[in-house]
Amino acid sequence: MSGQRDRRASLSFALAALGLALWGGAAPAAAQSLGTFRWQLQPFCNVVTVAVTQNGGVYRLEGTDNQCGGATQASVVGTAFLNPNGSIGLGFTVVTTPGAAPLAVEVSISPSTLQGAWRDSGGRAGAFVPTPGPATSGVPRPAPGVQFRVQGHGTQSIPDVSPTPITSWSTVIYNDGGGTWSPAIGTYAVPVTGVYIVSATVYWSSFTTAEGQGITLLRNGSEWIAGVYAGSNATQSGNGTVQHVSGVQKLVAGDAVTVSAFQGSGATRSINSTAVSSNFTVTLIR
Repeated sequence: MSGQRDRRASLSFALAALGLALWGGAAPAAAQSLGTFRWQLQPFCNVVTVAVTQNGGVYRLEGTDNQCGGATQASVVGTAFLNPNGSIGLGFTVVTTPGAAPLAVEVSISPSTLQGAWRDSGGRAGAFVPTPGPATSGVPRPAPGVQFRVQGHGTQSIPDVSPTPITSWSTVIYNDGGGTWSPAIGTYAVPVTGVYIVSATVYWSSFTTAEGQGITLLRNGSEWIAGVYAGSNATQSGNGTVQHVSGVQKLVAGDAVTVSAFQGSGATRSINSTAVSSNFTVTLIR
């Protein structure tokens, strides 16, 4: 029992004493409060600010991730503890916004400097640096597991020489990470800034030969990501033609991705498929 008390006292002293030294100010009014601390998760620009409170042998962490000065902050909740090797361990969960995607972070820091290393459940890692002042530059930490897929599409008329967003996608297979799917306009808005793979496969049901048909991937309705025309990337399938397109694009949080179909047959044509071969997919890669 005395060893446990000594370990708790060591952790309390390390956090409280260094907190006062780094951030200044008087001792906390409440005996259980050890102060408020800020760390940057380098090489990213994210800064977590947490209040540390002792409750018996448990040290609670409660605060926010500033999401690099974004419009919203993320919740941070966890615990701190003294490891057998003398280092201080921290474990906390960040609930990113928008989208409520959880991210687990584990940290090991020196009790003499409160600086150390962090690693998260997405496989990212870096230096965990006390940051009483402005953070150093860096990119925002990517949200975990951003991936979206809708499969199959219903009948939709595509006018002659008139690019048309596909709004007949039928079944959402997965939407992880907080992106926003708007089926009425056929757009997927990404939740975080990062590099994405975007792809689509479309089934043309009303003709079997190349008549100027094609599909494009668009950012915010007009910016080109990738596209295929006529017979390129097209294969015969029954009485129709299947086309596939994919591209890699850096997208900013909130950017909307759309699949657009066009054709130049001289008449209205249509797409129509409920098969698994038709899909629209967006995946964050870094």
